[in-house]
Amino acid sequence: MSEKKPKVTIDDIYELLKEVNNNLTTKIEKIDQDLKTISAKVSQEIEETKDKVTTLETENSELKRRIEETERKLKSNNLIVYGIKEDNLETTASLVDEIEKIIKEKLELNLNSSEITNTYRIGKDKGKKRPILVTINSQMRKREILKNCYKLKGTNIYISEDLIGKDLEERKILVNYMKEARKNNKQASIRGNKLLVDGNLYSIQELEDNNIKKTDYFSPPPERRATSEPSTPNVFVDELEEKTRENIHEVKEEKKLDIPDKKKTARKQVEHRPSPTSRDTPRKRSATRSTTSKRN
Repeated sequence: MSEKKPKVTIDDIYELLKEVNNNLTTKIEKIDQDLKTISAKVSQEIEETKDKVTTLETENSELKRRIEETERKLKSNNLIVYGIKEDNLETTASLVDEIEKIIKEKLELNLNSSEITNTYRIGKDKGKKRPILVTINSQMRKREILKNCYKLKGTNIYISEDLIGKDLEERKILVNYMKEARKNNKQASIRGNKLLVDGNLYSIQELEDNNIKKTDYFSPPPERRATSEPSTPNVFVDELEEKTRENIHEVKEEKKLDIPDKKKTARKQVEHRPSPTSRDTPRKRSATRSTTSKRN
């Protein structure tokens, strides 16, 4: 005889499903808890990584700044001379003599060869006039040479500072601003890493942040002008002042046409004024009548 199979009741199925559901719930809760733990750990690691990156960026910026300062110090006594013809037979001594000759004859400065500590051509030889790097033993003498470089105008020779890459890029930007300012009849020159326009100094940051238009060169930055708001660039003040001056000048010219010459007017009044002897005052008329009556 075959054994009878136990009957499966609804209660049995319900209990089985209940057990499966509990197992699934437990596993899901465990997975959820594991995910939260992993997420918290990853978030912590991300924050730590961010802190490390920030620290590295700060250290890198400081290191870069120190390198730039070191480069500036190394180049602080250097000058670069452009436009001197290159000779295949030239030597360091001949270059020194040529530089000394140019400074004496063109710049009208007395420079001894002993003041030039180093000189050589820079750049690749491509058949063109390569610039010459010249090292002067004194920064004061270097500044004196740069101050007299305007005397080279009209020649093919040009002398500049030996700038590091960052300063050279900034100088190019300032030169562009300076050219635009001069096109607008402004007195403009470069002072260090700033631009001097009509007595006002501008940094590159100020020029770019204020969004100064090429046709509006230049008004002082907002903090330097009482007529402008602290947070608003006042680029129209100079134009307004100029128009005001023109209007005042026109009014004065019009008034000059209407104002008579005081000296001429006074002279005419004197000429037409009767003399004191011809004036017939009441006292004189009374005395005349009295004399006439006595004679009668």
